[in-house]
Amino acid sequence: MAARRRRRRLKKQTRKKLQGWGAVAAAAAVVWGARNWSTVWPVLVAVLAVAVLGGAGWALLRAHCLAVGQDRAWRAQEKVRALDDAL
Repeated sequence: MAARRRRRRLKKQTRKKLQGWGAVAAAAAVVWGARNWSTVWPVLVAVLAVAVLGGAGWALLRAHCLAVGQDRAWRAQEKVRALDDAL
């Protein structure tokens, strides 16, 4: 039982240390970004543009796949209906 508590306490301490280092890294990134803003903003705009184009492409692909699936289902129904009418 004591070992379990010790392990839990060590996990919490490790997590707190990692969170502290994460905050330091985030602050360093903000300072670096502020100093090099003329280099950073075109990259951010490019990443945003790629994300928007990728999202639009994904949406178009999904819409196309859904339309093709619905068309195939309709054609199968029509085929069955035509066979029933022929009999």
